[in-house]
Amino acid sequence: GDSPWYRRRTVPTLLLAINKIDTVAKPKLLPQMAEAAALGVFDEIIPITATMRDGLEPLLAAIVARLPVGRPLFPADQFTDRSTRFLAAELIREQALAVVRQELPHALAVQIDDWVQRRQRTRRRVHGHERRGPSIAKLYLRATLLVERPTQRAIVVGAHGERLKAIGTKARAALEALVGQPVYLDLWVKVRPGWREEPHTLKQLGY
Repeated sequence: GDSPWYRRRTVPTLLLAINKIDTVAKPKLLPQMAEAAALGVFDEIIPITATMRDGLEPLLAAIVARLPVGRPLFPADQFTDRSTRFLAAELIREQALAVVRQELPHALAVQIDDWVQRRQRTRRRVHGHERRGPSIAKLYLRATLLVERPTQRAIVVGAHGERLKAIGTKARAALEALVGQPVYLDLWVKVRPGWREEPHTLKQLGY
């Protein structure tokens, strides 16, 4: 009908988040909040500054407190719906960003090229003689770090390849914790201009 929108609401809870409060003086902000409260339709009024993350925690807490209890969408022991390969790529990317110290966070992606399970023979010494030990499962993984410019490739590789080596060491340890077995990691860095604007590349990367 002709009743205002706040009279026609069907949801049981209505929150009001007032953004950009850092740009408004308190003498002007408080009357606005009082006017909104006088409507009598908001369960809570929360002032925030999203860019500075000011007030976001109270807003999130207010939302979570009012969410209805429903049937779980995933089993309790399933912590993600992403594939192990995707998680591996994200782990490598995370370690790469830690090494390059956020110098190119949005221009760096990781592509898993090979993912092969193999059995590796071990060696052991028995009474001073070297003997064959049991074979163990080992994951052989080859991945490519994609960047957009040669200068970015130089940042990732580092002087004499030291940065790339550090990334490989950190990433291998994280991957072994993820898959629960030894990992052989072969890392490469490739320049692919404009990969972020290529729909097929983004799809291959799982984005």
